Amino acid sequence: MSPKDIQRTLHEARVKQIELELQDKELQRAKAQISTMQARCLVCQKRALPSALSHSEKLFRAIFMTAPSSFLIHNKDSGEMLAANPTACVQYGYDSFEALKANHDRMWTKPPYSREDLLKWAAKTIQEGPQQFEWCYRHAEGKLQWEWVHLSALVMHGKTCILAISDDITREKQITTNLQASESLTRAIINASPMPLAIAYETGAVTYLNRAFTECFGYTLEDIPTWSDWRVKAFPDPDYRQRVVNMRREALQSVTNNGDSSKPGELMVCCKDGQRRTLTAFATPLKTTPEILYLNTFSDVTELNQAREEARQAAQIKSQFLANMSHEIRTPLSAMLGLAQLLEGEALSAEQHHQVQQMRTAGRSLNALVNDILDLSKLEAGQLRLTARTFSPVVLLAQVASLMGQQARAKGLAFQLDTPSGLAAWLRGDALRLEQILVNLVSNAVKFTERGEVCVKVSQEDIDTRTVRLRLDVQDTGIGISPEHLATLGTAFTQADESITRRFGGTGLGLAISKQLVEQMDGTLDVDSTLGVGSHFWFELPFERVSPEEAPAEKIKDTQQPSGPRLTGLHCLVADDCPMNREMVERALRREGARVTLVTDGQQALDWLHAHPQGVDALLMDIRMPVMDGLAATRALRRDFGLTDLPVIAFSAGVLTEHRQQAEEAGFSDFLAKPVDLEDLVSILRRWCATPAADASPPSSAPTQLPSNAPKTDFPDIPGLDTRRAARYFDNDWSRFLKSLASLTNDFHDAAQHTRDDLARGAVNAAAQRLHSLRGRAGYLGTQDLIQTAATLEQRLLEGRTDLEDLIDAFEEQLAALLTALKPWLPSKDEKVRILIVDDDPASVKMMGEALMPEYQCEFALSGAQALQRLKTAAAPALILLDLMMPEMDGYELCRSLQKDPRWQDIPIIFVTASQDIKNETQALQAGATDFIPKPIDPSVLRLRIDVHLLLRE
Repeated sequence: MSPKDIQRTLHEARVKQIELELQDKELQRAKAQISTMQARCLVCQKRALPSALSHSEKLFRAIFMTAPSSFLIHNKDSGEMLAANPTACVQYGYDSFEALKANHDRMWTKPPYSREDLLKWAAKTIQEGPQQFEWCYRHAEGKLQWEWVHLSALVMHGKTCILAISDDITREKQITTNLQASESLTRAIINASPMPLAIAYETGAVTYLNRAFTECFGYTLEDIPTWSDWRVKAFPDPDYRQRVVNMRREALQSVTNNGDSSKPGELMVCCKDGQRRTLTAFATPLKTTPEILYLNTFSDVTELNQAREEARQAAQIKSQFLANMSHEIRTPLSAMLGLAQLLEGEALSAEQHHQVQQMRTAGRSLNALVNDILDLSKLEAGQLRLTARTFSPVVLLAQVASLMGQQARAKGLAFQLDTPSGLAAWLRGDALRLEQILVNLVSNAVKFTERGEVCVKVSQEDIDTRTVRLRLDVQDTGIGISPEHLATLGTAFTQADESITRRFGGTGLGLAISKQLVEQMDGTLDVDSTLGVGSHFWFELPFERVSPEEAPAEKIKDTQQPSGPRLTGLHCLVADDCPMNREMVERALRREGARVTLVTDGQQALDWLHAHPQGVDALLMDIRMPVMDGLAATRALRRDFGLTDLPVIAFSAGVLTEHRQQAEEAGFSDFLAKPVDLEDLVSILRRWCATPAADASPPSSAPTQLPSNAPKTDFPDIPGLDTRRAARYFDNDWSRFLKSLASLTNDFHDAAQHTRDDLARGAVNAAAQRLHSLRGRAGYLGTQDLIQTAATLEQRLLEGRTDLEDLIDAFEEQLAALLTALKPWLPSKDEKVRILIVDDDPASVKMMGEALMPEYQCEFALSGAQALQRLKTAAAPALILLDLMMPEMDGYELCRSLQKDPRWQDIPIIFVTASQDIKNETQALQAGATDFIPKPIDPSVLRLRIDVHLLLRE
């Protein structure tokens, strides 16, 4: 290296040194500045720290004192309590921190909840961080309580302490303990149950199987964790498995709808060992959330079914043997009875004749016994078949009453048959078995009654529109049955005790057969009895109601019966205080050719008879009337007038046995229940009065008879009314029926309140009289349910009963329901309904106007054009009666025009025309008509059709 290069290198090194020295000075200056700034910051921090610490301390204290949880501060080494908030004092039962601290040692309990245990938790908190645990302590009152504790380290005044935050969980702990105990108990019960039980979620997950389930089927929870697994194993056949799935779906749906257990279903289950068992199963919901649990209960009926089948086969074999033996016995027995009957007709000595009669009597008894055994064997073998046919319950009851009434009267017993006025005319069912049951019960009543009476009472209840339930009560005043023998009643070949068998005879088969027949006919049979007082047997059976259209045609009972009026030549005096009743009876009698004189009470009847002692052939008189009732009037005419032979017929709404007995004692010849049936009225009068020949000329006062082809009207169905029955009473006169309805509602709409008012002022007789009058008038209108309730209320009033409020309420509800149903059919008290009659025949217009007024306001038009003009200039009518054939514009064209105009298209249009061609009727309906009535017009038909269409429009 040259000197120059060395010189240059030294110079560069010197420059570098100077630069480094300068940088070092700058660095020192910067350090000094930073130190100054740090010192200044430290001074500022020292100045601000007391203020920040003061704020933090205030915040902590506020939280500490107001917290809803208990706050305690302990010394980490000794456990000494340093501080506690008010919540802690309250929780532990002390009124101040000082009291709490003074009693701190009393709060410790036995390990693991002692002071030493708490110090261990404190040490663990210091070493590992915050800790949480349950802790048991002793309350100031001495009781043990539970809390949930959270421990954390806290520095106070430079010292590390333990902060304990706790909440009382005593109640939650008790609830949990109770639940665990209940769960354990439930699980123990379920597991100890002898019935297989399984608990599963709605989704199918199985959560529990009890011991009996595993023992019965062999499956464990590991085998069938879900119902799907269970079904695959228990029901290996796919088709049967699907049936089970469908059954379960329907069962769970039923549980969902009803909130109760499902109906038991029978299953054939394949067990784990391959054995098949028959079970019944049902599911019960366990109300849990969020998903429903089901308790599935199984019952093994394999052995039970086998035993039942074996018993059934044994019973069938026994019954078949009895049936065969009965047939074998009946064949020679029938021959013996036939020969005895032939022998009785031969020339025999008195002794021989007596012996033959005894033979026949014994033979009939033996035959009856064999028949009973045969019936019983058929019932037990399931071979007795019920035969449904249409029958008249009235006729059946009359036959039984005729047969058994003779037997009762032969023993000196009174026999009564009470039937309701609204008893169905025709029913469908096994009438033969019904008669057999009733005869058995009545026969027993007669047999076991030495004195007094036997009473058969019939009642009827509607199940639905097609089914009724008949109840038949058989009461006697016989020997009665002791309570210990009621349990065996109805068992074959048994009676109450052997002494009865020796005294009265019999096998006890009749009641056993009756009981089984009733059960087979879906009915019930029961008995109430008091030893030494009498017995009350009753049974209920359902029957199908038969409509009048389905009823069999009635046979002519008397071939000599006249085809015309049947009471021609008779003069009847009718006494009734009810105008409607008088009118109904008068119309019925005049229609049959009789002359009628009307009076309103018993005194008027006596006055008329005093003036005309031989002027009438029969007196028909109501029992309850003002001024003088029928009972007093009948006694007077029998006693004072000497009219002992005059037929006096009582007709009354009272149909109880007492009413009939009172009428008989007063001297009435016969009794008719209201509403009076025409055929019964004619039958009784023909029985008591000598009527002239049917072809005798009718008296001048007899009305002209309607032709046989006179049009008939079907009354519409009205809830609460038997309108078919009413139609018969009113000769299908709809207008007169409506007037009677209006009169009834006007007079009795507040009958229930009047009854309460009468009872409040002690006027019991007035209340009973009002109900009696209501029943008499309502009977013709077909208000059967209301009549029955009113009759019960009237009877209890006369009996002096005071517990009537519920019955009056029921009567009021029925009456209100009836009035509501009648409201659309009753004439409005406001403006009359307007009807437009369009017809080019003035005579037809006049006839229709007279038929409809004054119920309606009628307006007229003699052509279609006039009708349109009237409609444009006046308010629209409620209904239009329209002729078919008219000049300028016929009925079809007018109808189509009205249907096109929105103002008139909703007005009902009824074509009234002389044309009866089905083609014209079809064309009229297609044009927009709502009905079609052919001429000649029957006013009642016209009014009924109008009422129906007006109601439908509303």
